[in-house]
Amino acid sequence: VLLETAWEALERAGIDPVSLRGSRTGTYIGATNSDYLPATAHWPQETEGYVLTGNATSVVSGRVAYS
Repeated sequence: VLLETAWEALERAGIDPVSLRGSRTGTYIGATNSDYLPATAHWPQETEGYVLTGNATSVVSGRVAYS
């Protein structure tokens, strides 16, 4: 949802998101933790590596910047 919102914000501002590739553009996002991780008592073994980063708010700006 965040990725889609960031993309839409750029489009509405009249900025082509693709034009930012390789530029000196900063990505700043305010986020808070959620209680989703404790609610997932069991997850498939093949997804274990994504559980922490998928729920860590410290990586969200990097994910948007990378995309």
